[in-house]
This record gives sequence, C-alpha cells and structure tokens, in this order.
Amino acid sequence: MSKKKLIIGRTDRADFPKLEIENLDIKIDTGAYTSSIHCTNIVEENGILLATLLDEAHEQYHG
Repeated sequence: MSKKKLIIGRTDRADFPKLEIENLDIKIDTGAYTSSIHCTNIVEENGILLATLLDEAHEQYHG
C-alpha cells in the first residue's frame, strides 16, 4: 500500500497562457505572499528563462 503525501501549507494552480500551460500545481511557501513552482535546470539564455518543470501529475510534465 502506498502512502499519500501530506501537503502542509497552501497550494494553488497557475496558468501560463504564453507557454500554453494550464492548471500547474504550485505551493505557496510558508510566510510567503507569492507562489513557487517546483523546477530544476534553471538557466537564462539570450534573455529567456529555461527550466524543467517537476510536477509529475501535470499532463505537460517533461521530466
């Protein structure tokens, strides 16, 4: 039997229309007034921010 993870704190959903991404799970950090997105491999190239999204439940997750 797998255990469901307990999420502590507030969560929300975000849309990025220019990227054609909708309903991305985000977590509002404790004490923060804004949200955060779980990602890795964050780099800026030619003024463009690139990152790998880590929301495995999202249909557009790209590993």
